[in-house]
Amino acid sequence: MEDKQTILPSISVCAVCQGKGTETWGTCRECHGIHTWYSARGTVYFFGNVLSTYHVRYRQWKRILRQFELIGALIFSIMFLGFFAHRVYRYDLFSLIGTDAFWQINPYYVQTFFFAGLISLCFLVYRIWNMHTPVKTVESLSYLAKKEEEYIFLSEEQLKKAKKIDVTKIYADEVWRVVEKGYMQARNSGTSLVLPEHIFIALLDTITVQNMCLRLGVAPSSVRLKTLLLLEKKTKVSDPVLSEVVAQALLGAYEYARIHGDDHIYITSLLQAIVASSYAIQQVLYDVAIDQHKLEQVVGWVRIREQLRRQYKAFSSAAGHTSKKGMDRAMTAIATPFLNNFSIDLTTAAVRGHIAVCVGRDKELDEIFRLVDSGSPGVLLVGEHGVGKMSIIEGMVSRIIKGDVPKFLEEKRVVQVSSSALLAGTTVSGAQERLLRMMAEVRRARNIVLFINNIHDLMEGAGDKEGLDVSETLAEYMGNGQVMVFATTTPQGHSTYVANSQLAQSMQVITIKEMEKEQAIAALEGHIGGIEYHHHVYFSYDALESAVVLAKHFLHDTPLPKSAISLAKEVATFVARSSGKKHLIQKEDIASIVHEKTGVPITSITEDESGKLLSLEKEMHERVIGQNMAVEQVANALRRARAGVRETNRPIASFLFMGPTGVGKTELAKTMAEVYFGGEAQMLRFDMSEFQTPESMYRLIGEPGKQGSGLLTEAIRKKPFSLLLLDEFEKANPSIYDLFLQVFDDGRLTDGIGRVIDFTNTIIIATSNAGTKVLQEHIRQGDDMEQIADDMKRHVLQEYFRPELLNRFDGIIAFTPLSRKEVEQIAVLMLRRIEKELDVRGIGFTVNEEGLAVLAEAGYDPEFGARPMRRAIQDIIENPLATLLVSGAIGRKDHLVFDGRTLRKE
Repeated sequence: MEDKQTILPSISVCAVCQGKGTETWGTCRECHGIHTWYSARGTVYFFGNVLSTYHVRYRQWKRILRQFELIGALIFSIMFLGFFAHRVYRYDLFSLIGTDAFWQINPYYVQTFFFAGLISLCFLVYRIWNMHTPVKTVESLSYLAKKEEEYIFLSEEQLKKAKKIDVTKIYADEVWRVVEKGYMQARNSGTSLVLPEHIFIALLDTITVQNMCLRLGVAPSSVRLKTLLLLEKKTKVSDPVLSEVVAQALLGAYEYARIHGDDHIYITSLLQAIVASSYAIQQVLYDVAIDQHKLEQVVGWVRIREQLRRQYKAFSSAAGHTSKKGMDRAMTAIATPFLNNFSIDLTTAAVRGHIAVCVGRDKELDEIFRLVDSGSPGVLLVGEHGVGKMSIIEGMVSRIIKGDVPKFLEEKRVVQVSSSALLAGTTVSGAQERLLRMMAEVRRARNIVLFINNIHDLMEGAGDKEGLDVSETLAEYMGNGQVMVFATTTPQGHSTYVANSQLAQSMQVITIKEMEKEQAIAALEGHIGGIEYHHHVYFSYDALESAVVLAKHFLHDTPLPKSAISLAKEVATFVARSSGKKHLIQKEDIASIVHEKTGVPITSITEDESGKLLSLEKEMHERVIGQNMAVEQVANALRRARAGVRETNRPIASFLFMGPTGVGKTELAKTMAEVYFGGEAQMLRFDMSEFQTPESMYRLIGEPGKQGSGLLTEAIRKKPFSLLLLDEFEKANPSIYDLFLQVFDDGRLTDGIGRVIDFTNTIIIATSNAGTKVLQEHIRQGDDMEQIADDMKRHVLQEYFRPELLNRFDGIIAFTPLSRKEVEQIAVLMLRRIEKELDVRGIGFTVNEEGLAVLAEAGYDPEFGARPMRRAIQDIIENPLATLLVSGAIGRKDHLVFDGRTLRKE
């Protein structure tokens, strides 16, 4: 919501009547009824109606009388026209209707009944049509509007001469009812002033605000109760007066309506003004988790829905300005039959309400209009697929119909050339001939603006390539000022086909970037109505916001807003099938679908998961023996990631594990994949000794123009939520270190075909044996592990890695050589795997203390860690076990024991 001081005007109140507009003997002689006002843009905006018990009652009775008028008109219409129809039917006069004889043979009272019924019907239609329509409309805010004056104070003389607008005549009927209800609420509560809280309580009773509360996940009754607690019950007074803040809000609602392009002051504008005027109401909303920003977004959503509802009516009324046969209002344009065979008239589609509302692209539309005003014969929109280029063109068409465009575009038809129709069933020369005929018709018609979507599809013959190239033809017509062309293309299409063509000299380029979060939410709000209608479900605001945020963060193949719209459709389909119709979709439903698509744990932390996160160290030590410092740092990183306490534009965590072979570096990485990502299948492993040459960088990311994506970028694109293990990192070529500098800093990498690959949901583990001898020497001297890691980073590792790379790691962890006791514990873990495998066969397995000691003796080697233990178990246990199984010497219900000498059956 806009800041109160920049939207709500500073008002003036008549000192004589104190804002009542009346004195004892009638209208105030000082202000002449303009009792409360503000000045802006050389105009005086005032509150022209009087609020008192008498006037409120009067207007209420007036509305009741109008209802009786409607009922009476309906009854008279039915009676008189019914009598007329009965006579026609009874005397079989159908064939004579419309002739003079019909009226001559019928008595005068039949004619009287007919015309009385017709007049009653016309009166009924007139009353219904106008009963809810305000007399005046809000001033339009066109793109041509200059910088407006601030709210200014006018002298008494200036006040008399200034243009005056009665804001109350622009109120929608429902808004007036709310104001009157709020006034009576204040009267009944006994206060002498009408406060914002009184109007707000009345607003909570409207369907519009109740629906907004439901979309926000809040019960309107709870908000009403909290607001009532702000008011004190007092003895009734006869006629309270408007407080200054309420008067400011009632007038300021006009500014909200004007800024947002509403034609009248609706409930949404009044709600924004009332909330902005009262800190107490803002606190009530904040207590139910509705801040001003969220309220602003939902109000915008309601505006979009209302705009869509009124769009067809507005466009239909403007259809007289745009002929469906291709003529302008003066009927002076020439028909274009050949062009019509290969194109779609977007103006006609808009008049029929077949295009969506363009939301969040006012800046781009204004830039288009500035270029048109400057005399540019063409505009080229350049942006990735899905950023909304077509929506911007549709927004321009809508503005042409409304007349809110530069003079050159007034009354123009926007016609989209169909590339497929142009190329269908003909050769390149045939397509070129078709294009020339089309351009000739456009030139003669004089009221056509051409639009070509994905113009690069028609320029495959650019340069030395064979194929159709429209650039020369279009440039010729545009250069002579005979045709205006709008087109779209992608960045790759622009650089490959357009940039070096003749078309580049004639068309001004506007780069269309991916929408920001707020723009994308607004765009999704514009599409969500159709999705809800189709699937018979409803979306909460939190669900829309979640769809945009999660699509931006996890669905990188398609930019916003298209990715969010596609996600919303998928969720709506799933919820409609699983939960039935009329279900309210929450943000948890969005998170659940994204989790299924990506594997990322997005939903709230459950009680079971909370316990698991708090005991990560214990769970990891079930697989990793020793290495307490490493396990603790890794567990802390995982907890930060799951709790959302981390920088979201970087990887979840990045560690450099250094130490001798066989001490658990890779095993800890596997454990992290199992614990956090759900399994070792989510671990991507790269042996960096295979990437020792400068050219090997392209194996990881792909070489531009020669191959597709690389091994690393494609693996991360397919599994964005994964653990990336870089074994023997010190052996990679230094050029590869530069790649990972970008990954560690920005959490992304561009592959060989220009796609941005997201690394923000990965944990990156680099392992290294560099400096092992120095590390072992430190340990023999009994140095502290943190001191060892710091010394290694400052001196030894800088022989292999640049300081800027080392500084990018979240942690450099030194793994200590394993002690004899730790090797025994590792042996127990390895033997457990054999025990589980035999248990499946129904065979028991035990190793006693003597057997475990023998294995520890055979498998302990301080230089190679736990690797010798694997070979010892293989030689002493697994080989004899295989012989027993193959020979059939053991079977189900048997039990094997290793006692240090032999593996025997008990």
